[in-house]
Amino acid sequence: MLTRIISGVVMGAGAFWVLVYAPWWAFAALVGLMGWVGCDEHLRMARPGVGVGGRAALGALTALLALTPVLARVTGAPSGALGGGLWALAFVGVALAHLARPLPLEGSAGRVALDLLGVSYLGLTLPSLLELRALSLGAGGEASAWGWVLLAMLVTFGGDTGGYFAGRALGGKLTGGRRLAPSLSPKKTWEGFAGGLLLGVGGAFAARAWCEACGGLSALDCLVLGGVGVPLGVAGDLFESMLKRSAGVKDSGTLIPGHGGVLDRIDALLFVAPFVLFYVRDLRPLLAGAGG
Repeated sequence: MLTRIISGVVMGAGAFWVLVYAPWWAFAALVGLMGWVGCDEHLRMARPGVGVGGRAALGALTALLALTPVLARVTGAPSGALGGGLWALAFVGVALAHLARPLPLEGSAGRVALDLLGVSYLGLTLPSLLELRALSLGAGGEASAWGWVLLAMLVTFGGDTGGYFAGRALGGKLTGGRRLAPSLSPKKTWEGFAGGLLLGVGGAFAARAWCEACGGLSALDCLVLGGVGVPLGVAGDLFESMLKRSAGVKDSGTLIPGHGGVLDRIDALLFVAPFVLFYVRDLRPLLAGAGG
């Protein structure tokens, strides 16, 4: 427990420093690194037969896809068009690699699917963090560039922390500890889910109070962001648990003492960040226009 708390505090402080004080390229580098390492962890779990070269190639490909918003900014190309082109090249690259080594044929389709799953898992979700940072820049300049990203993190980790402590304090004491998804994560309870929901919604309200970019959020916005974001975070956690149980491992890696691997720490954020981006960039303005 102590190791988990200490490493959690160190990670949180480091992430906050990079987000708030470091230049934009440092944050982009961190996102790309998460894509590379996360893909490597997935391959080690799901495809242990892949060699170092194969893991490095797929990790680099995932990092490149995660950095699509930055590449679009540097080149001036539309982000959607650039992303679509990169994804087409990624698919062709993976297909050609397997055509070069197709044996045994009986499992070839499954191997292709697992490789593409690892690339898609992170390559499709991590760009949302960079898009959120760019959205914050548009809202208030460099001084508030961290606002929407911090909101996504507060909702995610508020839900995770609230769920952990509420589950330990209440699960089994008041209602017998009703299991949320016993086949995937036996320790998750509905009591913990309720505690996580409260703290995750509180995280959205905290972002509104602290961050210039989020200052225009209404109370309803915060309720939606937390009320939908926390269940999505739980789903992200359970999805990774499903992958780990399929591979027969407890953690995705050993990089972070007391926490496991990178995927173990960002699994929920990978589901929350795309929703936050969709809500604040697309859905909220659309609803505001319809209401006006």
